Amino acid sequence: MQSLKTRAGAAALAALTAAAIAVAPADAGTAAGGKLTIQVNEAGSKIGGKMTSNKASCERNRRVKLFFGEMGAFRPVAMDQTNEDGRWSIGGPDGSIPSGRYYAKATRKDGCKVVKSERISYEGGPVR
Repeated sequence: MQSLKTRAGAAALAALTAAAIAVAPADAGTAAGGKLTIQVNEAGSKIGGKMTSNKASCERNRRVKLFFGEMGAFRPVAMDQTNEDGRWSIGGPDGSIPSGRYYAKATRKDGCKVVKSERISYEGGPVR
């Protein structure tokens, strides 16, 4: 015969398991992540990068938003879509990228998670 202590422990474990299952999202573990790179080209005229993922459909045709920041506040300034190879590129206004801090974000797509690049600082002029 089970003791009261054993039954109480089993009941608590069953309740925790049921709660964990109820809280878990339906697509937990199915959405693919990846990596989004960002860099300014040598001429200082474009900023771009590449979306890579273990799921090819998460690399191509992804909307990428470019964020610009000064003094810690970032705001979206441009948008592009990745090509078949996962590459994206945005030309600077008047042919040059303004000085500042930047990061990019690939927005969510069916079966693909939101992915952010690292933040970079750019001081204007050609990259050396």
